[in-house]
Amino acid sequence: MRSQKKKKKKKKKKKKKKKKKKKKKKKKKKKKKKKKKKKKKKKKKKKKKKKKKKKKKKKKKKKKKKKKKKKKKKKKKKKKGLASVYGPGI
Repeated sequence: MRSQKKKKKKKKKKKKKKKKKKKKKKKKKKKKKKKKKKKKKKKKKKKKKKKKKKKKKKKKKKKKKKKKKKKKKKKKKKKKGLASVYGPGI
């Protein structure tokens, strides 16, 4: 028979494990490369400027006087003869 003496169970002292503080590794944030969006150049609509109609002063045209060329009358040479003395009736 087993001895009835209760064996004192040796309590094993649990060694407290020192928790090593884990150094938190700083995560390097990866810089996201921003895709450059090509900006569409907006065509600027040119505003048509309303041109103010300037009243044109009518310039009075000076009428050039046309110089009438005087036609030189050709002098008929009188035929010297009997008719010049007596007249055309001869």
